[in-house]
Amino acid sequence: MATRLPPPLRSRRREDARHEKPTRDPFRADAKPPQPASCPVCGLTFRDGRWQEGSREVAVGPLCPACRRTVGHHPAGEVRLSGPFVTAERAAVLARVLRVAARESAEHPLERVAEIRDDGGDLVVTTTGAHVARAIGRALCAAWDGVLEIEDDDAEVGVRVRWSR
Repeated sequence: MATRLPPPLRSRRREDARHEKPTRDPFRADAKPPQPASCPVCGLTFRDGRWQEGSREVAVGPLCPACRRTVGHHPAGEVRLSGPFVTAERAAVLARVLRVAARESAEHPLERVAEIRDDGGDLVVTTTGAHVARAIGRALCAAWDGVLEIEDDDAEVGVRVRWSR
């Protein structure tokens, strides 16, 4: 005789998540630009349906999503670095941030550092993508420990990363 198992329990969170609308990135174009087209600021080429490294010899097209974020001052990620270690080892911390950003940008050309600025003793790094912001925070924590907080911003597309030591 076959044993009947009870129906699987459903998680309310998963059920709610299915009905949420996906977050739309307002800096992604609604229509694809003509191919091949080159971003006039950074030189990325739109080819085969995506932005990638290429030659500037193709027709100049619209700004890529990363340059639109940079020019419009609307970062997708913000990394706030604070504490006495950041002040004392500023050059080493900045070098690590730029190395991680370069590595991420080589793999994902639209993910890069938009701006680095001082803000009342803290060092603030804004990025064009959430992925690179998380990678910077994790790399700093792996290299020098400290306290890492990663907060996804529900109101906007983006992420806020705080690292202190």
